Amino acid sequence: IYRLDENIGFISYCRTKELFEERLQKLGPVKMLFAHLDINGFNLGDDYIETHAPLNPEDFLSFSQVWSGHYHEPQIKKLETTLIGYIGSVATTNYG
Repeated sequence: IYRLDENIGFISYCRTKELFEERLQKLGPVKMLFAHLDINGFNLGDDYIETHAPLNPEDFLSFSQVWSGHYHEPQIKKLETTLIGYIGSVATTNYG
């Protein structure tokens, strides 16, 4: 858990919603979150949309921006006033 300044924070990978919420509590309020996250509704690659992740886009409505690098496919979704983005990866997402 890192707090870069009063508006920007980072949390490491969370495999459960409980761990995510615990780390957010320790981080304190920030506007922009950088994290390694699994979020439902995003493309994992090969057009497979995540549906079994512990987190949903609605879990991030308290942030203005959320950036993650877990999913290889670069993508951005806007939910109300929150922007959620995956920066993507140069690594392949097609292993077939």
